[in-house]
Amino acid sequence: MLTSWLHSTPEDLIGRSAHERSLELSRLYFESQGLGSKEVEKIMNEEYYRPWLELPPSFRTGARGGAIRKISQLRRLGFSLKRAASKTKRTEALTIDELEWIAEDEHKLWYENKRSLGWVYGSLRNNATREHPALIKWAELSDSYKEIERNGARDVSLVLANAGFELVRTPA
Repeated sequence: MLTSWLHSTPEDLIGRSAHERSLELSRLYFESQGLGSKEVEKIMNEEYYRPWLELPPSFRTGARGGAIRKISQLRRLGFSLKRAASKTKRTEALTIDELEWIAEDEHKLWYENKRSLGWVYGSLRNNATREHPALIKWAELSDSYKEIERNGARDVSLVLANAGFELVRTPA
């Protein structure tokens, strides 16, 4: 296991870290919605919410693709990644405008992906009919849904640090 970690690509490490953070946040979200522990466990046993090594290969590939997108977003904003030299990770802070841009870009990518898979807008989420209430353009989203994307953007530094990377602003 250690050997495979040592030979993992940045995309593997960041994808895994992002997935693990997503699991933490999903559990907190479901609990905040008043679901009982049995209901939360039932949801968390669904395919997407499995631990990294138990995920179907297509899901891990998707997480790696998300990591590639995240690295690209950060480069467009003038950042680079480097391996953390120690356990004390120094990471540059993202500005409010940078966080907002990442959040909006993430929503756009999520929206396009869901639409390509046949999902449509629905007032309630329904996996069977592929309906989701957030399947609308960014400008039309409620503040609560925008905040979900913003929280993901705020977590970029944490996800990178947990994957063993530092975020460094590239000098202009």
